[in-house]
Amino acid sequence: MKKSTMGMIAGSTALVSAGTVMAVKKYQEKSGKGSVNSNDMMEKVKTGASKTMQKAKTVIDKQMEMMNKEKQMIDQADAKMQSGKGSSNLDPTIQKKDEIASPDAPEDEAEKGLTGLDHEYRSEWVANGFPQTHREMERLEEEDDRK
Repeated sequence: MKKSTMGMIAGSTALVSAGTVMAVKKYQEKSGKGSVNSNDMMEKVKTGASKTMQKAKTVIDKQMEMMNKEKQMIDQADAKMQSGKGSSNLDPTIQKKDEIASPDAPEDEAEKGLTGLDHEYRSEWVANGFPQTHREMERLEEEDDRK
């Protein structure tokens, strides 16, 4: 929650507390059950408002702490990406598969030029109708342009 929102909530709560205390005082005066000392009333208002403000500060502090942690995580991720230690290095197995040729390349003409990682995903590409070659992609783009 934004600081301004928390401030509005805290201020509104303080005003409601003050209004409640004043209403109770007026009720007591009208009902004849005695009056409330104005100093006592102000102390009650101050105490209630102070408690409300402390709760709002606690909530804001927790949110700021959380936001600082998120900022640190973003800074760390950015530093990793800038240093070249990004997602490509997170899983060396996948990186290795993407560097070697497809194991079926000697037997299957469609596998020539694909990497080991491409080989693993090829069946999904075929099942989903993704183009398998650059020519196919260009042909599909030309068809889209004509439409």
